[in-house]
Amino acid sequence: MISGLTLLALPIVANYSLSAVNGADPRIVPTALTLGATRFQSLLQLTREVRFGILAAIIAGFGRVISEVGAAMMLGGNIRGYTRTMTTAIALQTEQGEFAYGLALGIILSLIIRAGCLHVLMGPNGSGKSTLLGVLGFLARPDHGSVTFCSSLVKWSGKQPGRLRKEVTLLRQESYLFSGTVAANVGFGLRMRGVDQKEVRRCVEQCLALVGMAGFEDREATALSGGEARRVALARALACRPKVLLLDEPLAHVDQETAEVIEKLMIASQSRAGTTIVMASHDEQIAERLPSRLIRLNKGRID
Repeated sequence: MISGLTLLALPIVANYSLSAVNGADPRIVPTALTLGATRFQSLLQLTREVRFGILAAIIAGFGRVISEVGAAMMLGGNIRGYTRTMTTAIALQTEQGEFAYGLALGIILSLIIRAGCLHVLMGPNGSGKSTLLGVLGFLARPDHGSVTFCSSLVKWSGKQPGRLRKEVTLLRQESYLFSGTVAANVGFGLRMRGVDQKEVRRCVEQCLALVGMAGFEDREATALSGGEARRVALARALACRPKVLLLDEPLAHVDQETAEVIEKLMIASQSRAGTTIVMASHDEQIAERLPSRLIRLNKGRID
């Protein structure tokens, strides 16, 4: 009986679970990838983020099957001499869908990113800044041309992009914080790299102190204010200790205090750790405030 109910419930649970996954925040998988997670680890993280939706799908699926089978048994009846049964027909309509990334890359340029330098990408909306950062972060493959990293030609098939994402971290403008504590978020990239738990805790405390959020380790990440969330996302990126840090409009829509913290950290990361930083911005004055190399983009080309 139980096995029969399970067999009937599986397609319904799968359909409801797919709806929960499709309704998840689209930033979950890209965020995990840019923090060094593999495709499989990113999908596991997606599953964790929608776990309550999947649990509800399981309950709803079994509840629907039990109710329909129960109704059939009650209406079928059992009269002496013969048995009258009602056939239960369960119709399942599924939506076609798959996990895929579709990016139209229209950038035509020749660009050299110098190690240990701060580069500022300037350009109007639609000029290709975010697309370029996606290519530099090994999240999007260029339609033409080639990318060289540390004197090695990047091969976009196989495991090389995944390995390179452990050396390059992209902090998007609308950063996504995973459900759970601040400490769990900041330590995510380190855990993806196999760092032992003691070192993870030490690094989490250090990075939170750098962004002015010491003592926030046990706070729920989703309860933070916008400025606090931006700082935690920056601490999470810094904790990965990347060779290259990519920042997409890091100073947009933040308070003055947070903006000053971010600018100071960029200078410190570059001077102390030798981190290469590529930052997209609309702020014309930032190149004057910070020792940087200015790169202007216009319709996918370097001016």
